[in-house]
Amino acid sequence: MSGATHTVGVIGWPVTESLSPVIHNTAFIALDLDWIYLPLPVPPGHVSQALEGLTALGFSGANVTMPHKTEVASRIACTEDAERLRAVNTIVAADGELIGHNTDAPGFARFLERDAGFDPAGKDALVYGAGGAARACALALARGGLRRLHVAVRDPSRAEQLERTLEGTPTQVSVIPLAQAPELEAALVVNATPLGAGGELPPLPRLDERSLVVDLRYRR
Repeated sequence: MSGATHTVGVIGWPVTESLSPVIHNTAFIALDLDWIYLPLPVPPGHVSQALEGLTALGFSGANVTMPHKTEVASRIACTEDAERLRAVNTIVAADGELIGHNTDAPGFARFLERDAGFDPAGKDALVYGAGGAARACALALARGGLRRLHVAVRDPSRAEQLERTLEGTPTQVSVIPLAQAPELEAALVVNATPLGAGGELPPLPRLDERSLVVDLRYRR
């Protein structure tokens, strides 16, 4: 590091298991960039101080992970997607101002098209969860012409923000309890919850050889 090194990191709680520092620092080395990426553990209730600290310490930006995406969106200026999703996963710092972005929706759409070869147009999908990641996936699918989205949650009230996210799109939204998932058929299934971290699986819908199943969690 030097006085000219650009400093970035990931804000979350906890962040000890995050692979982001390894991924980004490896990329910086490969690209010969004078940047460094740090884990930035921020306990709940301290997001405001953390955001002030980014500016005070001269950070070039930061990623945001659970559970702070929604709170960060309420505290800084946001791009259109971040505002619609009420979730920020990337902060860019410039000229003393923090701008919140959300790259999840276009990133998920690109994954479906380029890596999975999946076209959501006219199809049905099932998403577990209604948090920031689930909302981003839902928005990407709606923009891709999805016919119907089933949202499986433990608490139906938690899906209200997701339903608002898709207002103005032609995609039909159906909120169901988790236990009802096995009654459905869906061309795409997305797990946007911590379910599965301990080896357990959420109740799955009927699947066949054409079904695409995506788990947003990652492990070491």
